[in-house]
Amino acid sequence: NYWGFRNIVIDGNTFNAVNEHTQSPVTVEYSQNTDAQIWKVPFSPRLPFGGNARRVVSVVADGQITSGTSTGVDTMPYTTRDSGVNNDEIWLNWSIACKGKVQVTARVDNPV
Repeated sequence: NYWGFRNIVIDGNTFNAVNEHTQSPVTVEYSQNTDAQIWKVPFSPRLPFGGNARRVVSVVADGQITSGTSTGVDTMPYTTRDSGVNNDEIWLNWSIACKGKVQVTARVDNPV
């Protein structure tokens, strides 16, 4: 039951012979190369136990976010969690279609 996770912290571990490293909270760098109003940031398989992206800790622009006219976007998106077919995506909902790069940190649990 992925919806029941509470206070899961997995960090600073050393993994050997593991193809996919997991962590919670985990930060994903995401680049949107074409203008879109909704950016779909995938967190699978980085979340422990194949869990859902349940909480967004932060969204930070890595450089300037621009619209189709190369005009800077100065608004922040709101987030939609538990998105995607497997609930492992965070969707960033912008006020206008734009592109750029962000760092998004999310958790697999619902901390107390």
